[in-house]
Amino acid sequence: MIFFTPETNLLLVAGAYAFRIIGIATVMMPTFTEGLNALPIDLYVHGNAAASTARQIAGSLGTAVLMMIIAFGSKHVAGNNMLQAEQLNYGYRYAFLASFVFALIGFVLSFWLKSKQQ
Repeated sequence: MIFFTPETNLLLVAGAYAFRIIGIATVMMPTFTEGLNALPIDLYVHGNAAASTARQIAGSLGTAVLMMIIAFGSKHVAGNNMLQAEQLNYGYRYAFLASFVFALIGFVLSFWLKSKQQ
């Protein structure tokens, strides 16, 4: 999605977005489950509530941070006699790049998840 332009075919955009959402869905549940499995059984309810709350807050903060990156990215190129759509395109590229970096950090951190000992 970093390389999309206003001329990019909408089927490609929809396919890339669907692929992204499927990837998020297939990663979130196993990660959530592994996090809960690391807790003692008597703390599952509290862990579930804490993880759900943290996920909601992180989603809201992530959206706000990405919108801020879009705004800054658009303003960064504003003086170059570009149309507003072109400026927004640069902002979105910066936001998708930041999303990729966040995902990469999460991927690296996932190697430190520990399985529950039987």
